[in-house]
Amino acid sequence: AAREERAGRAQQRRGCQQEEKREERGVEGGEEVEREMPAGGEAEEKKAQEAKEAKDELRVAVARIAHEEAKSAGVVLDTAVVKYIMAITEGYAQELCSDLEVFARHRTGAAATKLRVNSDDVKVCARRNPTVMKVLDNFLAARG
Repeated sequence: AAREERAGRAQQRRGCQQEEKREERGVEGGEEVEREMPAGGEAEEKKAQEAKEAKDELRVAVARIAHEEAKSAGVVLDTAVVKYIMAITEGYAQELCSDLEVFARHRTGAAATKLRVNSDDVKVCARRNPTVMKVLDNFLAARG
């Protein structure tokens, strides 16, 4: 029964992945359709593609780390658990980026068009998590 359930979930994931690919290519009902490019055209498309690739790289890295950590602990992770970890990590990264933007904007002034995040901004974000602060302090100390 468990094997059949896993096979069913795998088939469902493949179906979802195929649907996502069709949506990305602009396929509806088995036929390709023209999609209007948003204002800015190629630049916005390139930016969206780069963001998608970065998210994909993050997901792959998180999955690899999760499996390596589980293996070293002698645990096998269910695929759903890995997906939850990926979602949590992606959400945390988005929240962190938003916070860093706010802190950098506050530090430099609201008029700044091109923000530069520095280590002080990261420290402000990490201040509520002693473990992260310790890792960050060690990293910054090693950099000199």
